[in-house]
Amino acid sequence: MNRPVLILAAVASIAVANRASSQSNAEWTQPFPPFRIAGNLYYVGSKGLASYLITTPQGHILINSDLEANVPLLQASITQLGFKFGDVKILLISHAHWDHDAGSARVKSLTGASYMVMDGDVRVVESGGRDDFQYGDDPAMRYAPVRVDRVLHPCRVRLRGRKERVDFFLKRNSNELLLNELNTMPGLTEVSGYPKMWAASGLSYTRMLDVLVELALERHREKALNKTER
Repeated sequence: MNRPVLILAAVASIAVANRASSQSNAEWTQPFPPFRIAGNLYYVGSKGLASYLITTPQGHILINSDLEANVPLLQASITQLGFKFGDVKILLISHAHWDHDAGSARVKSLTGASYMVMDGDVRVVESGGRDDFQYGDDPAMRYAPVRVDRVLHPCRVRLRGRKERVDFFLKRNSNELLLNELNTMPGLTEVSGYPKMWAASGLSYTRMLDVLVELALERHREKALNKTER
């Protein structure tokens, strides 16, 4: 066997091994205690796959249905927190990969929730993963096709003096913001250089976090200076 063939064989072996590893990851379907993150935002996912619940008096919002096998875990977690699974009125996904949306058909069937999906993911969702550029060729990573009830579109928020990326949806009729994904800020653990620098100058880690929140609220009060683009 010549060298190019050996390289291709090695790449194929690695790809199959990685895929098998992801499919057999026990933590993906392992229950994890649900908990309140902040305000009306709760974690309801498994140990290895994240799902979030946003509660409102008008009905709840579930972000990520995960695998179909995870739906009973989602239901149990939401019930354990004191909420009703049937009160989920909106289902969102972070993106259309099978480990984040394969359970959507089951969630819709049990709750009647309105399935809202970003425009770039609609084709993948409604094809049951067949049009997924990464996983579509693997039948094991396909799922029940689901009709999307509402197509969502991204927008950009410009803040005075800088640009930041925030993942959220804007309701067309009410201008209400729906947060889609929270990304952690890099370098903000207790052992990171940035917090250590402030600690050396007398600002503790917890106080530093408070200051960052205060600065964020200050920027929020400047929203009249913000510009939104479609």
